[in-house]
Amino acid sequence: MEFEGEELGSNNSRGVVETLYRAEDGRLLVHIKDGSHWQGELTRFSLRKVTKADLGPTGQFARLGEKAGFGRPMTLDEALAPKRSSSKSGGWDWRLSWPF
Repeated sequence: MEFEGEELGSNNSRGVVETLYRAEDGRLLVHIKDGSHWQGELTRFSLRKVTKADLGPTGQFARLGEKAGFGRPMTLDEALAPKRSSSKSGGWDWRLSWPF
């Protein structure tokens, strides 16, 4: 896939590199490179369309959004809201939802 755009920022965490782009038509796109640490495993690449909410303090790409200038302080409601666990059981994580 090819597109014309501007790189806005990137985040590298444990072999996963996320790079945010603004396409020529205004869409926000995240290119994800998930590199393997194991010999013989393939590196996976993906491209996802995102919104400003995805880049906000409670969004899936909060750290990338912060590095690219989309960050803002959390509201009290956002900080105190239960955060959905990423566990397979789908339970609730009642810890504060800090975007670390």
